[in-house]
Amino acid sequence: MFRISWALAGGVLLAFLSGSVLYSSLIPKALCRKDPARMSPDGNPGAFNAFRYAGKAVGALCLFCDIAKGTVPVMLLAAFFRNHPVWLGALIAAPVAGHVFSPFAGMHGGKGIAVSFGVLLALFPQSYALAWLAGLYILFSLAVRVAPNQWRSVLTFFCFGALALWLEPSAGVRIGAALISLLVLYRHCIGISQVPMEVRLFRGRRHLLPSASQRLARRREAPGTDGPLSRIFFEKSVIHAEKSPFCDWCVTAMRYNKSG
Repeated sequence: MFRISWALAGGVLLAFLSGSVLYSSLIPKALCRKDPARMSPDGNPGAFNAFRYAGKAVGALCLFCDIAKGTVPVMLLAAFFRNHPVWLGALIAAPVAGHVFSPFAGMHGGKGIAVSFGVLLALFPQSYALAWLAGLYILFSLAVRVAPNQWRSVLTFFCFGALALWLEPSAGVRIGAALISLLVLYRHCIGISQVPMEVRLFRGRRHLLPSASQRLARRREAPGTDGPLSRIFFEKSVIHAEKSPFCDWCVTAMRYNKSG
């Protein structure tokens, strides 16, 4: 039993080290002498920034490697973890943890989206978690459009974790999906309180939710005053909501508060 535990721990460590190689930072440096992490405002060594700052060809190669570093170790080792659900959950989450907390970059890595898809790809078709995650991204990108991308990923992985805990029959996959969701949510929630969220329902229906700093500044304004922040937010809210019959009462309430 002791030897088995050491073997399983070694497999988890290998998966962690596989995920900790930041290809989206190394490949652009090697091929075009660019560091997308330093060039981007968010400092994220991910495939999205590789596409943006190193070009489509390099970005596609980075995306492939980020997906593969999650797929390969889980695909090769998952069969040995079938009878150990806790260890299987750790194996599933290990590449994502390595990407988020890379020891080769001072325990600071990427956001873990591409490698999460890679891990779930290794579990398909035995598990449909990959389809759930892809479907949620499509939902929050087309049907209920959430912007910016940081908020979209937060909502997607929060719903994915809840859906996996509810519907996934395998205990190991449930544990792994929950850990992946927590890792990605942790990485995305850094500084998200300063980012306003916009939700567009179907066609032309927009709802603007202020950031924490905007709400704090609004509360500090004296009641009944027409401060610059309240005026700007009020005008944007009216513009975003005026096409939605569902939000007529919101506009009426805001106008009543301003008139009072």
